[in-house]
Amino acid sequence: MDIFETYRKDDTPFVCVAAPMVRFSKLPFRLLVREYGVDVACTPMIMADSFVRSAKARETEFTTCPADRPLIVQLASKDPCELSIATEMLAPYCEGIDLNCGCPQKWAMESGLGSALLRKPELIAALVRAARTIIPRWRSSTLKPKYWSTGHSVLEECECSNFTPNVARQEGPFSVSAKLRLVPVEVRACGDSSSSRLGVTVELIRRLAAMGVDWITLHARTPSQRSSDPASWDVVQEVVMSSVKHAITGDPIPIVLNGDIRTFLDGQRAHEHTGCHAVLRD
Repeated sequence: MDIFETYRKDDTPFVCVAAPMVRFSKLPFRLLVREYGVDVACTPMIMADSFVRSAKARETEFTTCPADRPLIVQLASKDPCELSIATEMLAPYCEGIDLNCGCPQKWAMESGLGSALLRKPELIAALVRAARTIIPRWRSSTLKPKYWSTGHSVLEECECSNFTPNVARQEGPFSVSAKLRLVPVEVRACGDSSSSRLGVTVELIRRLAAMGVDWITLHARTPSQRSSDPASWDVVQEVVMSSVKHAITGDPIPIVLNGDIRTFLDGQRAHEHTGCHAVLRD
């Protein structure tokens, strides 16, 4: 069964995902947007190494509540071991983790994170494999919280009739996904053309699919392109048409389109144009 299909409402042809926005995508914001048609919400990007090593980071960077689901936690990492530990720590409180391979900011690139990982497809594959190996795709029982500092609960009280403190997520799917940009062809010396970007991007997705990735968010720009540059929806359409198969189900890997999605109508146009399974609303 396609995990992504469990998120889609019956009356919509595609899934609406709230983007992982720095400083914005905290719990109150996520609860608000869920009231306005968002099917899946993401946390802001969390540094896996800080999350694993620092109780203070855990207390300040992540809170949730029973109404905050489906929830995807986005992590930044370049160390498979640290990502594995962070995934295990977070799994009781979310429906999946997403590896950030798309942040183009200078600090991230210089740290070997975000879009810098596109230069190291073997490392991205190892990171996906580490996260996928530590938590089963379908959980058969409640996962017990691990490693958390005594006295801190990531579960925050809110106006939920079913609020129960200190209760982890029940059984259900746990996805491992990755957020990519179009792979810059100059890195692979393939020439500067949309067909080359398409080829190396699909090649990377195939590699991640073999490691167990459940879905891919694809920002339809290269790391060097600005938000003012038109998103390359045509390339995303070709990626969707390539129908990279899931390692377990054999179904096409769901593609979430990111780029120039500012309204629900933009999402509809993107879905109709590309055939994408979901849109990431900026």
